[in-house]
Amino acid sequence: MKVSVVIPTLGRSNVLETCLDSLRKQANKDFEVVIATDKKEKLQYLSGKYPDLKIILTEQAQKGLAPARNAGLSSASGNIVSFIDDDVTIEPQWIDELIKAFGSASDIGGVSGPTLISDSDLCKRDIMIFHQMIKKNLFLKFIGEIYSHFVLEGDPYAVGRICNSGFFSLGSNYPESTRITGYQKVDYLEACNMSFRHDVLNKTGGFSLDYKGVGEWSEPDLAFRVKNEGFKLIFNPKAVVHHHISQQGVFKDRGINVGLRSENFIHFYFLWIKPDNFTKAVSFGFNLLFINAYWFYKFIQTGSFGWLGGLRGTFSGLRSELCRL
Repeated sequence: MKVSVVIPTLGRSNVLETCLDSLRKQANKDFEVVIATDKKEKLQYLSGKYPDLKIILTEQAQKGLAPARNAGLSSASGNIVSFIDDDVTIEPQWIDELIKAFGSASDIGGVSGPTLISDSDLCKRDIMIFHQMIKKNLFLKFIGEIYSHFVLEGDPYAVGRICNSGFFSLGSNYPESTRITGYQKVDYLEACNMSFRHDVLNKTGGFSLDYKGVGEWSEPDLAFRVKNEGFKLIFNPKAVVHHHISQQGVFKDRGINVGLRSENFIHFYFLWIKPDNFTKAVSFGFNLLFINAYWFYKFIQTGSFGWLGGLRGTFSGLRSELCRL
């Protein structure tokens, strides 16, 4: 099997080079690197700087991660197409572990693995700060119990799970995920460590452009479409990448387009999970409540009215989906 590694990138070539430095250390050298960007002439120098890597540059037709990944897919020639972010570094056995996982069964359509985030980066994430705060504050502990029961279903650190509420578990970001024994069946693949059979991607049509803005939730949407074709998604604990979360490039757009993030989540939920029974409807409702409380918290914290766009996105997303019923 040959692997095509697709990397979308925009305006952070220094970060990209660190990623490429790790790719050149792969034990298995039979792979190509497809870099998707807005203007490929900006990155022409990479072929000279990395002569030991087969680098293919391609341009995306429009803004967003989904169009960039689809552009990379169109230029990929490997049997396996792997999508990573430009701010990750790769363990040397990563490609070998992907090939082993796909070779273990013909009905495996997608593979992911640990996407480890350092303690210093984890502590900067609001969700992790919240988890620490609920241990110290009695009122927040009560709120946390409600959140854990209704939204997280009591297991926030599971690997590759999407709950009835629409919450996705965080387990693959922690070193404990590397100590799992064997392959584990999962609901979705990590967005910066997801690999698929090329022919399966051709059946599904790649990443959906229905997801707006940066394109959050297009990744689990693709994973669910792969499962819908009858294929399994698995987690290989030895296919390890390290995510060094960069706040350059596309990261800035996430804070601007929070309304679209809300709309994308609601669209994904109604398409694939659906609040079609009492338990799921209650879980989904509590998740929306906490998400919108977070948007309001960020508004209070920063004074930026842009965060209130998340509330607008929730209402517009619900209106759109309910009108489709």
